[in-house]
Amino acid sequence: MRPTTKTLFPLALTALFALQGCVDKGAGNARDSDAGSGSATPTEGSSPGECSDGADNDSDGDFDCNDSDCAGSPDCSEANTPGGCSDGADNDADGLVDCDDPDCIGDPVCGDGIEDSDAGECDDGVDNDGDGLTDCEDEDCAGFEGCDAYEGDGAGECADGVDNDSDGLTDCDDEGCAGSSDCEETSGVCWSLEFDGVDDSVNASNVLGSAPDMSIATWIKVDEAIASTTVQYNAGVIGEWDEDVRDGWIFYLRGVDGQRYLSFWFGSGEVHAAWEPEVDHWYRLAITKAGGAVEFYVDETLVGTGGVSPSLTSSYDLDMGMVATATGGIEYFSGNIAQMSLWDTALSASQLGSYWSGAGAGVPAAVEYSFDGNPSVLLDSSGNGNDGTIDGAAWSNACPAPE
Repeated sequence: MRPTTKTLFPLALTALFALQGCVDKGAGNARDSDAGSGSATPTEGSSPGECSDGADNDSDGDFDCNDSDCAGSPDCSEANTPGGCSDGADNDADGLVDCDDPDCIGDPVCGDGIEDSDAGECDDGVDNDGDGLTDCEDEDCAGFEGCDAYEGDGAGECADGVDNDSDGLTDCDDEGCAGSSDCEETSGVCWSLEFDGVDDSVNASNVLGSAPDMSIATWIKVDEAIASTTVQYNAGVIGEWDEDVRDGWIFYLRGVDGQRYLSFWFGSGEVHAAWEPEVDHWYRLAITKAGGAVEFYVDETLVGTGGVSPSLTSSYDLDMGMVATATGGIEYFSGNIAQMSLWDTALSASQLGSYWSGAGAGVPAAVEYSFDGNPSVLLDSSGNGNDGTIDGAAWSNACPAPE
């Protein structure tokens, strides 16, 4: 049958409602999409004041200067953060902390950024510009009269015992002294002290006290004034002696009527051993005392014995290279000394042999002098602090030949 108006109208109305539903559904989907996409939130600091407003403006969990987006913002400079120049933190995230950050120049903690010699800042022991360098270590102090360019650029600076360029290294330990004649390698060669026989000596405080037992070991080389003269003499090697009361002990070289002796005085007794030294020849000399018994050794050979007082009642300062005489004068040693050690015990012949071999005596020394070229002090390497003051004696590279 043919459709009529009555049958077509309901169909058209149904189709219209269906079309409207599709349109509404599509529009709804479009609105949902719009709501989800939204526009991007600006980064922290994209607007003025956002790096100091206390808000997390970009919702990333970090706010203000704690947000990396604020790096470089004036609000977050090291100096604009309270205490930011001394809190150990990189407050502006530029990789520089506290006074290392240029933002802190002028801060009371960091100064003006320059170690200033005119203001006394190059010798005050303070890192005034906060760059990690103090006084002469800082290149800002170059030219300051107290800051040498390097150790050794002045005469004698590599052997004066002073840290001339204030870098914590002294003399030959400083690379600035590399090549200095004061720092030439002396492998296999030792230093000796040369005594002129006129007024040279080394002086120290008392070492042995009134110890009843003792040992002395030394390398010496005498010159012609001792080895060849027929004039009577007493040449002090080492001792703790007071001539005014004729008390103490002393090891000395004695010449009488053309005969030469190794001599040792202890308390009220004196013993001698005949000895004929050659000029410019090095000798290993040793004396041991056990109670009242004394032994003399030359080059590890026993050359004499004797007896002295078993003990002392007083003690005196130590002198090397000199001896006071009964006439009130002083007689000096003429030659070289290259090694000197004292013990407050009597060493055996085997212990002396071990000492001369370089292996040590096996017992601690009371003093063991280091002949190392120090310009004014003869250092005690025993650890007992018995350093000696060099008075006139000169350093020499004349030393015993290696055996």
